Amino acid sequence: MTTKKAFMYSKRNCTHCMNAEVLLHKRGYEIEKKMIDEDLDNRAELLDRVPGAKTVPQVFIDNNLIGGYNQLVEWFNQQDN
Repeated sequence: MTTKKAFMYSKRNCTHCMNAEVLLHKRGYEIEKKMIDEDLDNRAELLDRVPGAKTVPQVFIDNNLIGGYNQLVEWFNQQDN
C-alpha cells in the first residue's frame, strides 16, 4: 500500500495547525512539516510558494495547495462524495 503524504507549513501553539495534523493522521497521511516560527527561511519559502499567505497551516497534498484547516476539511468532504 502506498503511503499518502502531505506537507504543511505550521507554527507552534497553532490550534488550526494541530487540528489539521490530527485530521491528516486520521485520514492516513504521513506529514512533513516546516515550522515558519522557528526558521525564517521556512517563512520565506512559504511566501514564495503561497504569495500573500497570512495564516497557517498551509497544507499541500500531491504538491497541490489545499489551503488552511477549513479548506482541508472541505477538500476531504469533497473526496468523500
